[in-house]
Amino acid sequence: MFVLKNVAQVSKQIDAWEQLIYQITRETAIGYSVRAFKLVLTKSAQYSGDFAANWKYSVGSVDTSFQAGVMGTKFGGKPGVRASQMGNPKAITYAINANKGRTSAFALGDEIFISNSAEHTEPYAWKIENKQIRFRPGNKGAPMARTLAEMRSLYQKITPAQASRLRKARL
Repeated sequence: MFVLKNVAQVSKQIDAWEQLIYQITRETAIGYSVRAFKLVLTKSAQYSGDFAANWKYSVGSVDTSFQAGVMGTKFGGKPGVRASQMGNPKAITYAINANKGRTSAFALGDEIFISNSAEHTEPYAWKIENKQIRFRPGNKGAPMARTLAEMRSLYQKITPAQASRLRKARL
């Protein structure tokens, strides 16, 4: 016969440990998705900046909204306005700021979506992804495919050090 002592205390310790593991896992998952989001921004072709600026980070459902001219340059450009190229920080910063706080809704088991519904005279986000348009020098297509390939390479196995860094990632 066994007599268990301090059952209530052990139970509280187990509950606290489970909560800690949940929080660590949640923060790591969020960090992973934030890393992917920021990476796709840097890999996005730019002209006006609308495509890169209109990436959306959402939890639970896809955000298909799009706003043209957010970077101050309308489709077709303006005389004297220099076209942007992939990696331009203005559009990247705009997208990050527009999506701030969206990670707070995430709970383990939720789906996170990274989407882009850019269009001008026609939906062109898919054309950029599928490399179906001619790119100016300094731009490339397939930003999501290239992001996924890099994420797979970087995080085949997430080490404790990587998890620690991912937990600090924020939008």
